[in-house]
This record gives sequence, C-alpha cells and structure tokens, in this order.
Amino acid sequence: LLMYMYWKDSKRWIFLLLSLFGTVFGMLFHEFGIVTPLVIIFYDVIFDGRSLIHYPKKYWYYLLYLITIPSYIWIRNIASSHWFSGDYNYKLSNLPFNIFGNLLGYIALVFVGTASLPYYEQIRMYGKEHVFTVVGILLTVFILFGVTYYFLLRKIQYKQWQVVLFGFGFFVITLLTFLGLGNITTRYVYLPSFGLLLLFVYLSLDKIYLISREVPTVATGIISTVSLALIAVIIVAVVYGLKMFR
Repeated sequence: LLMYMYWKDSKRWIFLLLSLFGTVFGMLFHEFGIVTPLVIIFYDVIFDGRSLIHYPKKYWYYLLYLITIPSYIWIRNIASSHWFSGDYNYKLSNLPFNIFGNLLGYIALVFVGTASLPYYEQIRMYGKEHVFTVVGILLTVFILFGVTYYFLLRKIQYKQWQVVLFGFGFFVITLLTFLGLGNITTRYVYLPSFGLLLLFVYLSLDKIYLISREVPTVATGIISTVSLALIAVIIVAVVYGLKMFR
C-alpha cells in the first residue's frame, strides 16, 4: 500500500512494480495477502473516489492487482491447501452472527487485549442459545449508529470522514477472510489493528489539538491521563497473557 501511495504521487513505474511485487510476495507469507488488492482499491475509493467514478479507465492497473487473487486461489488448489475445512470452515447460516460477533471480539482485542477473550466466549455461548436476542441487539446497534450519524458524525469534516472510513475499512477488509469463522484469535488482529489505532490516534490528536489552542494545560492533562491508561491496559494484558501461557 505504501509503494502504491508513492506511485500515485510520483507516477514512477518502479513504485508500481514494487507494489505489485509486495502484493504477490505477501501472499506467500500469510492468507492476509489475498486482501491486498482490495485494500488498495478501497484506498482509492476513499481518497480518490470522484476521479474513480468519472475516469475509471485511468485505473486499468487494478487488473494487475485483482488477477493475483484467482492466481493465488488456483495455486492453493493445486497444492490441495484449502481453507474451507476444520477450523477454517464457514457455515452460511451462522455467517451474519459470526461476522458481527467476531468484529466486536476483534475490536475488544485491539483496545483491551487478551483479557477480553473469556468475556467474548461467554457472550458467544449466550448468543448461540438466544438467537432472537442477538438479532434484536443487531437491529439496535444499526439504529444507534443511524442516530449517532445524524446527530454527531455528519458534522465531521469531509477530510476527517476519509480518515475515519479508511481506518475502519482497513480493519474490516484485512479481517475479511477470518470474520466468518467460528472463533477468534489474537494472531489475526495484528495487521487489522493498525486501522483502528489510526482512527483512534487521528481523532484523539485532532481533538487534543483544538483543546490545546485554547487551554494548553487541559490538553496536557488529557495526554497524560490517556498515556497512563494505555500503559495500565498494556500491563494488564501482558500479565494476563503470561498467566495464560503458564
């Protein structure tokens, strides 16, 4: 993605080649690599959406990225290395619930750490036995999001919206291959966490900057409090992880 951003700014072909090389090479390391073309296209949709709509032919190089996806699947098929088996199997009837539940679980992992896993498992077990309750919660969440957008989020400036959408979109897209599974694990959230942290840091720094212009001491207090809170969360997560490891 970084090489692609350089290519967009400079139009130097070396950066496009490096971006394509990184896309292909990344797939050889982890399943995460398969979503790289989607992340790149999503980046343009957010930050260059109008041009993409009016001049789609300019983005012919998307084909070079997208062709890597069926090629990767074909190679895995030849190697008899399939995802849809065992722990990596999807059940269509549970897919919406798994996506919603896993999304919340991974968000908790990012901000709370592994200490959230026992509570996630309890909520998941409860949800299996109370499906209608889960459906009600889903509808409530969508309604609350709509109300929040109407009264608060629509006041955010367009450039801020771009960062917000890209941060959350990056988080979701990089988790796409794992959201439908019947469980969550910490190793899947390493890369996606960048999206939420980008979102959190950007919005926090933006508000702190506005406050610092009027009341510098308050801004300093906020930064100190947040820093101490994050340090406390990290310590708790490390201690809990060590206990789990033992």
